[in-house]
Amino acid sequence: MKILAFTDLHASRTHLKAIYKKADKADIIVCCGDFSVFESEAERILAMLGKLKKPVLIIHGNHESEEYTKKVAEQNNLTFLHKAFFEQDGYVFAGFGGGGFSIQDPEFEQFGHTIQLYPKKKKLILISHGPPKGCNQDLIDKDHVGCKSRRDIIKKLKPDLVLFGHIHETFHVHDRWDSTLLINPGPDGELIEL
Repeated sequence: MKILAFTDLHASRTHLKAIYKKADKADIIVCCGDFSVFESEAERILAMLGKLKKPVLIIHGNHESEEYTKKVAEQNNLTFLHKAFFEQDGYVFAGFGGGGFSIQDPEFEQFGHTIQLYPKKKKLILISHGPPKGCNQDLIDKDHVGCKSRRDIIKKLKPDLVLFGHIHETFHVHDRWDSTLLINPGPDGELIEL
């Protein structure tokens, strides 16, 4: 499977063009939130993403509300993946949007318990906006600023792939925790082959 993942587009036309150029090579497209600037131009961005002839999974970041993103995503035939699942080709995508600033996230912890109920035969891809604490992608001025709850759930569930953004300083940085690949794909996106 080829996944085109991106994050923190922030309504950039330049980066949206880059996504369009890479989309033909992907089987599925994943947005890890912050596609707008506090919902400015959100409808335009999601309408453009809706024109891609691929499944597009989307979560909200800290620049969009859950309710607004869900409404506009549904209007554009996009799959809103907050606290939800999507299956394709033996993979299950589990999404959790919003946030990015909390050290602990009880709501995410509860979602982690829900993920555990999913059949283990599928390969798991976890999508969130903010990073887990302690990875190469949560460093700002040598301090780890990620979420402990995300770290703990990832270490427990061991998904095959974790996609997230939020920290602009670490776009296109990869990390590996045992068998789990962690990627901040940046606003111009990365094509990931599994």
